[in-house]
Amino acid sequence: FKKVNDTYGHECGDVVLSTFGKILEKSIRDIDLVARYGGEEFIAIIHFNLDRELLMLLKRIKSIVTENSFIYQDKKLKITFSAGVTIRNKYPTYDIALQKADSLLYKAKDSGRNKILLDTTSLFLFL
Repeated sequence: FKKVNDTYGHECGDVVLSTFGKILEKSIRDIDLVARYGGEEFIAIIHFNLDRELLMLLKRIKSIVTENSFIYQDKKLKITFSAGVTIRNKYPTYDIALQKADSLLYKAKDSGRNKILLDTTSLFLFL
């Protein structure tokens, strides 16, 4: 989103962030939680019994974001989707689990973006 802000301005970046947040909200169930975590980061706490269900959800969100253009004042913007994913139960606190997910998110961004990096085969929390 920094690139969007730098190229098209903060108003455009806000529209893209808002639209992305709506995509996340529509993609999860009532028992799950999604919120803006800061800057261009969102957090979702997702409850799944099967890892493949969460992976399918993440891939679906990634497809929606990357295969469609965000429209702002007649401009079509292409956006990438990067995620760091970890399991809450593996760590003693949510803060530590978030730090791990955040670390994975930045590794995904640093290694070319548009990637989902997983901490473990049991997944519940992603940024």
